Amino acid sequence: MTGFTSASAARRPGQETFWRREVTSYHLARLLGIQDRVPPTVGKRVPLSAFGRFANGVGLVVDRHGMVLGSASVWVPVLNRVNMHLLPARREWSGWMNPAHQVPEASRERARQSLSRCWSFDYLAANYDRWNCCNITADENGDLVFRDNDAGWFPDVINRLGDPNVVRRVPSPPLRVGAARDPELLGSRCRTTRWRAA
Repeated sequence: MTGFTSASAARRPGQETFWRREVTSYHLARLLGIQDRVPPTVGKRVPLSAFGRFANGVGLVVDRHGMVLGSASVWVPVLNRVNMHLLPARREWSGWMNPAHQVPEASRERARQSLSRCWSFDYLAANYDRWNCCNITADENGDLVFRDNDAGWFPDVINRLGDPNVVRRVPSPPLRVGAARDPELLGSRCRTTRWRAA
């Protein structure tokens, strides 16, 4: 993933913190060792005056100091649609989520490298908005790019997801991070949830 910079800002009341979810998601990706799949993102404060005429009519949220809070991400110049949200593709990859089902040899690397990372990342961030036409794309190498992460981190979604049994195939980097931090807990969790490294 290579590119330039893009920006995101709170546009309507109620979205004042959405940009923080983008930043938090990037930090989660770094902790999991999959930062190459999420565009680097930082928080930014920009004076409203910097937007000039582009600020008219878009409803930017401005703080009491005349600043617009938002995030800036590396712009990914090549984002190809992969149509994984469409029914034929969903039928194919949804079976891969369960370790009881074999992943076909021809698809094994794709499932291991991209999908298991995406599933685990979205589960941990409680991101419910990945599987539509625009939020699951691939870069110039055909690798999935996990972008548009502001739908994660909602407490009600996190509480509704509950048990980690919904994630069964976990990519190796998060397992290694967990093992380094608390091997005893991770070992017991893997035994009780039947996680399998992808």
